[in-house]
Order: sequence, then C-alpha cells, then structure tokens
Amino acid sequence: MKFYGYIGNYDLGCEPLGTEGRHLKELKTLAGAIKHFKQWFNNKPFKLYTYHNFYDDKTFKLTYKQ
Repeated sequence: MKFYGYIGNYDLGCEPLGTEGRHLKELKTLAGAIKHFKQWFNNKPFKLYTYHNFYDDKTFKLTYKQ
C-alpha cells in the first residue's frame, strides 16, 4: 500500500509548497505504516492517507489521524 503522511493543519491539496512535514512510503500494512510514521514524525500529530495516483487528489483516502 502507498502511504502519504503529513504534519500540519491544512486540508489535503492545500498544503504549502516544500517537503518539510511530509513523507511518502510504501508499506504492507496500515499498522506498520502508523508505527513507521510515528517514528518518522517523532510522535507529532499527523494525518495518514493511502493513495493510488499521487497526482490525483481524488485517489487519496484519510486512513489515520492522530
């Protein structure tokens, strides 16, 4: 599964430009992704999305919000 993690208060597609606070990763399970992103973001609150096409916001689905 493809995951997109984001730290911030903006809605999907409205994030400011740049790479800080974002991370893409392909992992096998949602539980593994949550664990990975918690470590990556140092336990800061984040949103986790799955997606099929990175260039189409309609394929993103919110799967976890901390």
